[in-house]
Amino acid sequence: MKDTDNSQNIQVRPYIPKDYPAVKKIYEEGGLFDKVIDKEAGLNAKSEKDSESLLVAAKNQQVVGTVSIVEDGRIALFFRLAVAKNERNQGIGAKLVRAAEKILRQRGHKLVNILIFDREEEVKDYYERLGYKRGSLHLWMRKELK
Repeated sequence: MKDTDNSQNIQVRPYIPKDYPAVKKIYEEGGLFDKVIDKEAGLNAKSEKDSESLLVAAKNQQVVGTVSIVEDGRIALFFRLAVAKNERNQGIGAKLVRAAEKILRQRGHKLVNILIFDREEEVKDYYERLGYKRGSLHLWMRKELK
């Protein structure tokens, strides 16, 4: 997952509801799609509540990448960084990371965390190239509320 910065023609902007099909496809391509947390209504509600909490990268008006931001005033993190398979290695992921960092910095955060799958060594190496350090290992647990 090597990014070079050839992303000058990429616009990072807040997600809007019509972006959902492209975002879902990008999640699916990256093996990230979760039928519970990535429902269309959920992404739309997240964006409506905080327009900067879900960003997309657009190239020629087509969504080619996305990142989600979660922050509560005390802790900040981003996750679901994903770029369309045919658009990788062009600096799009790095541009989305920088945009997320800028938003969190403007909100007063001095530390940002990232959620990634532990098994993805290439992803860990990618984030290290962007200046992130590996943290302590935590187990993510979940329960579907019915």
